[in-house]
Amino acid sequence: MGVLGLEKSFFELFDFDAEYAVDYVELDRRYRLLQQEFHPDRFAAEGDREQRVALQMSAFINEAYDTLKSPLKRAQYLLKLAGKDASGENTTNHDGEFLMQQIMLREQLEEVSEAPDAEVAIEELRESVEQNYEQMIEGFSTAYSKGDYTRATLLVARMQFLFKLLIEVERVEERLLDY
Repeated sequence: MGVLGLEKSFFELFDFDAEYAVDYVELDRRYRLLQQEFHPDRFAAEGDREQRVALQMSAFINEAYDTLKSPLKRAQYLLKLAGKDASGENTTNHDGEFLMQQIMLREQLEEVSEAPDAEVAIEELRESVEQNYEQMIEGFSTAYSKGDYTRATLLVARMQFLFKLLIEVERVEERLLDY
C-alpha cells in the first residue's frame, strides 16, 4: 500500500494550487482516483495495521474532498492556512451593517409562514439569501486573491451566517410544503 502524507494540505493532496477557485470536475476525478487507491474495502484481507492506515487515509481524503468541495469550508480552510481565525465568532460583532441585515433576514424568515402566499414568500427569501451568499463568495475570492485577509475573514463570517440561514429556510420550506 502506498501511504499518503497526512501532513499535506488538502490542496497538495489533490495536487491543486492553494487558491479559492477549484475545478470541481477535476476535484471529483481526483477524489475517485484517490478513493480507488486507498478505500478501506481494498484492504479487508490485510492485517489490522494496514486496515487502520487505510481507514485513516480514506478519512483524510474524505475530509479534504468535503472541504475543497464546499465554498464556505474552502474559504475557512484557506484562512486557516494563512494563520487567520476563520471561526467568524469575533468578526460579526463589529459589523453593524451586517448585524442589521441579519436581523432583517431573521424577521423575514419568522414572518414568512404568515404571508398570504407563504410558498412564494419563502421562495423569494431563499433566492435573496442565495444571491447574497453568491456575492459573499465572489467577494471572498477577490479579497483572498489580493491578500486582504481582514476583508476575507469578514466575508467568511457573513458566508457562515447565510449558509446557516439557508438551512433554516429549507426547514421552514419543508414544513410549509409538508414534506
